[in-house]
Amino acid sequence: MAPTERDRRTVLAGGVGTVVAIVFGGIFLNGYSRRNHLRIRSLSVVNETDEPVSVSVWVGENLAEAEERVLDLEPAGTTGDEGSMLGPWHKRAGEYVVRASVPGHALHLRNADLNEAIDSGWGSDDVAIACTVIPAGRLEVDIEAVE
Repeated sequence: MAPTERDRRTVLAGGVGTVVAIVFGGIFLNGYSRRNHLRIRSLSVVNETDEPVSVSVWVGENLAEAEERVLDLEPAGTTGDEGSMLGPWHKRAGEYVVRASVPGHALHLRNADLNEAIDSGWGSDDVAIACTVIPAGRLEVDIEAVE
């Protein structure tokens, strides 16, 4: 018995459905595997004290291999009282960890802390991190999702 036109269309529709399921399954698994990845679009530090301050910052997927960068900031209200940093975390999403320190105080942000702060859910998300040296000489952080 020869296949009819209807049989051919059924086989073709089944084949197309299988290909669509495989493609969307791959997209779903890729999103699931990257659900903790972030792109740090902005990383800034502001000095609100009356004294100049040096802030050491490390960013990386592994802090043991991250390069220390130092921002020398002028007293609050003067030119140079804030600074920002760019790096691979600006363009490439990853499971980043951020550490910032001033004499006598350090701030450590794990990837889970960043994701929790912006309620990232699935896939790559963009985040802005603003560190502030407050008059008490400690660091505070503000983490926001970037659209």
